[in-house]
Amino acid sequence: HLSQSRSRPMDQSNINAPARWILSGCAAAGRAILSFTGSPACAESIVYVEPHSSQKEDQIVDPLSTSAKRQILMAGYGFGLSIFSPMANLYQVRALYPSVVKPILAQPGMATRLCASIYPQQVLLRIMQVNLSTPVKDHMSPWMAFGVLGILQGGVYGHANVNFAQKLKIDRKVNLSMMFRGSGFAACRDMISQGIPFMVSDNLKARAKSSKDPPLIASVKHWGAFLGCSVVSTYLSQGLHNCQTAMQTHNEMTHIGAVRSMIREHGIRFLWKGAEARVGLLVITNIFNEIFLKPVWNGHV
Repeated sequence: HLSQSRSRPMDQSNINAPARWILSGCAAAGRAILSFTGSPACAESIVYVEPHSSQKEDQIVDPLSTSAKRQILMAGYGFGLSIFSPMANLYQVRALYPSVVKPILAQPGMATRLCASIYPQQVLLRIMQVNLSTPVKDHMSPWMAFGVLGILQGGVYGHANVNFAQKLKIDRKVNLSMMFRGSGFAACRDMISQGIPFMVSDNLKARAKSSKDPPLIASVKHWGAFLGCSVVSTYLSQGLHNCQTAMQTHNEMTHIGAVRSMIREHGIRFLWKGAEARVGLLVITNIFNEIFLKPVWNGHV
């Protein structure tokens, strides 16, 4: 993705520090490669000026196209989030099906091996997930995008759940063709769990902060409003997540059957059962949304 075509400069004032560091590092690596190879692309790449500077010496050659920057941020989302997601999935499977605790404890390191074995596939699925949902956001709405994101994310969760169900003998009949089961639950879940923080947090942060706040207090208010919104939205959507997990770990279960099964097994507690793990994952997910997806979806790169 070293660019031989012009790319607009980043809107750095609206890009958070981690995303700027990643893009700046990739751009620096690209410039080093172009300089080392003597590629003419270096001369054709866009030149932009750092904010608050009009000095010629501050001009920097940016070898990355807009598309490349977006893919780098999406890849960061996939690689980072896939470290945490399988662990949270396994915890929730354990919470819903206590019978799997004994075999996991009987084999030290089994949980780590289970999660590590699916990491590469999880990364690829997540990168595909955000690439497919981004056009929906661009042409329709963020709410629709999070619905699509939820269906695709349900497939990512399903990939993990099916693998765990097979290896932990919850249901040997499940297979990867079932990874998208319960898509109705998934779409509604992510419209709540990710859509609400993404769409509402900016308004909450604006209401919470004051121009008189010192930087530390402003930062605490910024992330406090965002993370508080994430926790509430996660608990509101946990029942939907548990119902989809039930469908993905049982071969013949329907949407209605999943709800009945969860009520029979856990009563009203199914609405929040295992939510503590997903709260951690969704907080991390929404942080990754803030760092990696918001610059792409808001057009800042």
